[in-house]
Amino acid sequence: PTATGKVWIDWLRAANMQIVVGNGLEKPDSHFIDLWKYLERNTPDTNRIIVLNRTKEAIPEWNMYDNNTIFCIGMGEVIDEETAQASKNDIMTVVDYITNKYE
Repeated sequence: PTATGKVWIDWLRAANMQIVVGNGLEKPDSHFIDLWKYLERNTPDTNRIIVLNRTKEAIPEWNMYDNNTIFCIGMGEVIDEETAQASKNDIMTVVDYITNKYE
């Protein structure tokens, strides 16, 4: 779920892992920071990973989250001005990580 609040908290607590996606080209914005704090406060024992899209490398502003697993998903094939597919290798790295962690 992308929404927070009382309606969603039971769903968030039921998850084995939370995947939080951020714009890797930018520093963490207020929406990301607020969501992250909410998750830490309400689901402290849940594993989390951060997926930064649009980049192959995290900028220094993401270092405050480096005690978590961070994946960078670069731009894959650009389809048009607004659409791109992520690299299959980048996606498979995330999928393999999750699969190995929960086998």
